[in-house]
Amino acid sequence: MMVVTDILKCSCCHRLLPVAEFAPRRDRPRGYAYRCKHCCAAAMRARYHTDAGKVVLRRYRQSARGRAVLAGYVASHAGKLAHRRAVRKYQRTPRGRQVSQRAMHAYHRTAKYRALVARASHARRIREAGAPNDLTDRDWAQLLADQNYACAYCGRPFSHICPPTRDHVMPLSHGGGLTKNNVLPACQSCNSSKGNRPVAV
Repeated sequence: MMVVTDILKCSCCHRLLPVAEFAPRRDRPRGYAYRCKHCCAAAMRARYHTDAGKVVLRRYRQSARGRAVLAGYVASHAGKLAHRRAVRKYQRTPRGRQVSQRAMHAYHRTAKYRALVARASHARRIREAGAPNDLTDRDWAQLLADQNYACAYCGRPFSHICPPTRDHVMPLSHGGGLTKNNVLPACQSCNSSKGNRPVAV
């Protein structure tokens, strides 16, 4: 007759722990694993760091059950967060940056990206048509002179390699216009990284 108590002893760390710290096992006389979950996890990690363990883990991940378990974990909230962290960590490596750049360049050649750019350009033209627009060439030259022909954010001097762009202090999407008081000269990098966020001047 199987007798289960509220406290069990781990055969590895020899601690007395609640039954919740042990995995259920039908093939064990007491109905639970001999080792606690912490010791089992440590043993599994140590095993999978060996060459034989890596082979076993690779075979399991390639099996139907392994793929199903992995798909369920990836679809969960914790799996999505872990996948996001892993992708960001990989993208910071030299190879990850190369792969990301190749993928980005390939995406820029697709019809989907061209349609996206066309929709964004059309929406921007509509916003510009309804926004105040009284910035003259003289005003723009004055703004460049006021900033010493350098980016208003990073201070990088303008040149043929780094041409100036017109950055909206209050973006068009937030109701800003193309006026002298709402435009600053900025390099392309700062203008792109700023996005549609307003800036306090």
